[in-house]
Amino acid sequence: MLFNINQQLLVAALQQTVGVIDRKQTHAILSNILLEANNNQITFTGTDLEIQLINRVQSITEKNGITTISARKFLDICRLLPEDSVINIELKNSHIYINAFRSNFRLSTLNASEYPEFSSTKFKHNISLESIKFKRLLKKTSFCMANQDVRYFLNGMMLNFSGDNLMAVASDGHRLAMYKETLIKPISEDIQVIIPRKGVIELIRVIDESFDKLNRINISKNIIQVTSGQTIFSSKLIDGKFPVFNNILEQKIDKSIILKSHEIKASLSRVSVLSNESFRSITLKFSENILLINTNNTENEEANEEIDILYKGDTFEVAFNAGYLVDAVNNIDSENVNIYFTENTNICIIEDENDKNMKFIIMPLRL
Repeated sequence: MLFNINQQLLVAALQQTVGVIDRKQTHAILSNILLEANNNQITFTGTDLEIQLINRVQSITEKNGITTISARKFLDICRLLPEDSVINIELKNSHIYINAFRSNFRLSTLNASEYPEFSSTKFKHNISLESIKFKRLLKKTSFCMANQDVRYFLNGMMLNFSGDNLMAVASDGHRLAMYKETLIKPISEDIQVIIPRKGVIELIRVIDESFDKLNRINISKNIIQVTSGQTIFSSKLIDGKFPVFNNILEQKIDKSIILKSHEIKASLSRVSVLSNESFRSITLKFSENILLINTNNTENEEANEEIDILYKGDTFEVAFNAGYLVDAVNNIDSENVNIYFTENTNICIIEDENDKNMKFIIMPLRL
């Protein structure tokens, strides 16, 4: 193997690929990246056995070849080389030689034949969606995913493909986020899959957000594969059934409130500083056109703030986890936030005034 490559192109591809590799591995080969030079194209592959990322970049290849090399060491060396440099990389006698200007490095390799193959599968569904829409859908819902919950199906995001719609739903059992986008071409069969948490986070990171880019989404029984530009992302799916959530939205709305998004965001951020570190409880008291936000903690500290709202009805109080509420309103992009409560304030629904495809649901705390 012998090739020359631009430092910036190399580092950009490496940074994406290395992201899927866990720092602590039981097998040395999983700390490595698979490096292949073939006909003026370099392919980088990284995996943790649950997720795989493949990146391709152009190079000047003098000799084709394949090997594996320590992902972190390779990235750190190349990242610290001058940005305008051309890096010469050569495989010789089971070592990789890296040369640029007056810098020379020699790294050990492991045989490419030892590198684990990601589960091969025949994809049943092929779907297309604009990159900017797909990334927005993932970002607007991912913050509600559970983390290490015993209900394993909550430790990820559910994607529901139906007709010409794609809906993403994530929940940790206390709150739920959903977002809907329109597919380029309708599908003939409904599909529901759950992508694990790490897979969602990595997918958000690698999707090219350009307006003119399409993502190809391939789905099999246990694998989802997303192609975005020169990047191919694959993830195993969570084998489970996501909880039924549609009945929440069918409940009768009892109270409706409109707030200025910049005001509620700023007030919640300030007041929540003094919320109890364990429970993060914050109380909202709604009265005609006025909202009073209050919190206190075990150190006898207290915060109160009042803002103007649009609301007609009886005065009522409701408590929330401050972090949950802040996360929801921070994902509102329009000027106004719409908040709805079902009867007996059992459920709170938060909407972006100008984007009805997005909904956040939060379960209030008991006062």
